[in-house]
Amino acid sequence: MWLVGDGPQRPELERQARDLGVPVKFLGYQSGEALHAVYTVADLFVCPSLTETFGQTVNEALASQVRVALPNVPVFAEAYGDALPRDAFWEPRSRPAMIAAIKKQLHRHSRNDPYGTPNLASLKTWDEAVHALLDEYMEAFEDRQHTFTLLAALYFPLWCVITTSIAVSFFVFSQLRSLCGGSVRLFFKKSAEDVLIKVQSFQRLPSFDVQHQTEKSSKSPEKQT
Repeated sequence: MWLVGDGPQRPELERQARDLGVPVKFLGYQSGEALHAVYTVADLFVCPSLTETFGQTVNEALASQVRVALPNVPVFAEAYGDALPRDAFWEPRSRPAMIAAIKKQLHRHSRNDPYGTPNLASLKTWDEAVHALLDEYMEAFEDRQHTFTLLAALYFPLWCVITTSIAVSFFVFSQLRSLCGGSVRLFFKKSAEDVLIKVQSFQRLPSFDVQHQTEKSSKSPEKQT
């Protein structure tokens, strides 16, 4: 077994290979001609990933004229559907279908059958791929522009009203805050404390009847017994 690539798990994988006695050769990071040489010695390239967004390793295998077996996910079907036979794709998450696709490609390789080898002529060049992507972007932009024009005619007046209302509200609040000394909360808190102090002071004052009797008693002479 050859493992191509490098990363933080390599020491642990090397230790496990030694402990299990598995004959694994770690080739490390490869690029250019060295990577091409690794691909060319392979009978078949299998990519089991279901979440690829591009599939660089698949491109490298096809460029090296290596047979490929892939899951039938949209990205692979769209990019390589014309370059590979239909039976080189298997139903995702189906082990029997995956095994059947791999066996078919290996059987063709053992017989030197040209059917199943990558048809690079059917693949798009970089210029063709970029122009196709640009056309899709332009089409999406035009659809978006028409939709935006319709929505703008419907919602722009409402947006203006809401934005103006929010701006006026912030302005009024800022002016009110300035009048209150910088903090509306502290202003009302201080005002409430002042009112509470006045109420408490008023409650401590003697009532009118008590005050009148006190004044009357102070004016009448005390009787001596």
